[in-house]
Formats: sequence, structure tokens, C-alpha cells
Amino acid sequence: MPQERPTGELLFAYDHLMDIVVLHRYCRTAKFHRKVRLVNHKLAFTKYHSGKGEGLIDIVRTNDPKDEVWGVSYEIYDPNEIGKLDIHMRVPDRYHKKKVTLTDRGGWRHDGLTYEVTLRDQELSKPSKKTLDELVALATEWKLPADWIEHLRSFETLDEPAEPASGAPASSETTPPAP
Repeated sequence: MPQERPTGELLFAYDHLMDIVVLHRYCRTAKFHRKVRLVNHKLAFTKYHSGKGEGLIDIVRTNDPKDEVWGVSYEIYDPNEIGKLDIHMRVPDRYHKKKVTLTDRGGWRHDGLTYEVTLRDQELSKPSKKTLDELVALATEWKLPADWIEHLRSFETLDEPAEPASGAPASSETTPPAP
């Protein structure tokens, strides 16, 4: 059976935009398309936002095909709605649009767009616990891969240290590697 081609613009949501209620505030025509991943990218908090008191979520390109960011893609049928979303995302001051190639669970590739931070800080920032909890809840709600959800939980927040990966000792118990 041939793959159906989207008729609208594909938006890759890896952040609060995975929440369809939030997305519908700006893009009423948005419809869920697929669970997808963006290969050769890492999730990071690359800019401290003083107004929010935390780091802004971002995607960072890498050269490692094992690096991937999971999220969902939405079809947006009204091109004017992308402009409304741009205003919400503070394009071009805070974020800018980026064309991306997404891969679904079946290995099919889809061209889409997403948002990444425009001006990054020299050092990475951290999210608030509330933001990270919301991100984990959205990933869980969409039934994104368990290892991705565990990866999200491993981020250190401004409020508390990161949870160790399952089976790993807590950071205070970590011993330095042998010489």
C-alpha cells in the first residue's frame, strides 16, 4: 500500500506544541500526522530565558545518526496559521523555522518544519521541573518510545538534579573511572 502524502504543511512538535490544545490556539486546522523522530539531532536547553526563569527547549544538529529527538508531526492546512504560530514562537527573535526530514516508525521519511532557538548561549541551560514534567507527560501521552521518555527524565532541572538512568547509581554514588 503506498504511503499517503500529506496535503498540508508538516510541523514537527517536540515541545509544548505536542499538546494539541496548545497548538489549536494558533493552528485550528492542525491534525495529528505521525509519531516521528528527527535523526542527527539532540534535545537541549540552549538559551536561558530570564522571563521564564529557565532554559528554552531546542534541537541541536549533531553528526551522530544515533542522536534523535522524538515528537509528533501535525498537518497544518491553512498557511496563515503558520504565521500565527510564528508570532507565538517569537520568530525571529526567540526561535526561527527550520526545514527538517522526519522519520516515522516504519522508516518512511517526511519533509516538514520545526522551530529552533535563534541565538544560543555559550553554555547549556536547564528547564524547570514543571516544564520537564510537562514534556514527559506529553511524551507519555503520545506513547513515544520508552527509552526516549527515560532520556527526558534524565535531564537535570533548575529545581533538582537529574534522575539516574535505570540501574545506574545516583551521581553522588558515582565513582571516578579507573586510570
